[in-house]
Amino acid sequence: MKFSVLALDYDGTIARDSKTHVTVAEAIRDARRQGIVLVLVTGRVLSDLRWLLNGQDLFFDVIVAENGAVVEYSNGRTRKFGGPPPQGFLDELAQLKVGFRLGDCVVEADASAAPEILELITKLQLPLTLTFNRSRVMVLPQGITKATGLRETYRPFLTVQQYQNFN
Repeated sequence: MKFSVLALDYDGTIARDSKTHVTVAEAIRDARRQGIVLVLVTGRVLSDLRWLLNGQDLFFDVIVAENGAVVEYSNGRTRKFGGPPPQGFLDELAQLKVGFRLGDCVVEADASAAPEILELITKLQLPLTLTFNRSRVMVLPQGITKATGLRETYRPFLTVQQYQNFN
């Protein structure tokens, strides 16, 4: 059986301290030359990831970013599975002096801020969840994970029956 798709995580898998090791990058390029579809799956905000990958000569057919909330295909098409939290939530985070980074759908903060964030989500009764990724915490719409984002990358390539069997 030939490998047809390779899904890789960014931090700690293909990159350390935001840098891809030369031999890892070459292995990724070799997989591409062999016709393997490459998928990058990460908690990173998509715009940050584009900046990090710029100049590294690495090509991915699909990028699953923001812990599965944003999927970008190599043809430039982007799908978002949710949106950013309400402005009131962001305003209250700022009032609490919680430093955060806002993506298209994710709010990313230092993991030490999780108790304050959870208390605010509970207070505002928002349909949001916390996901921990190394020393960071991601605030996402309910039901969004790297796995759901990765699953959606296959949808355009599967028949309805294949997709139902895949789930």
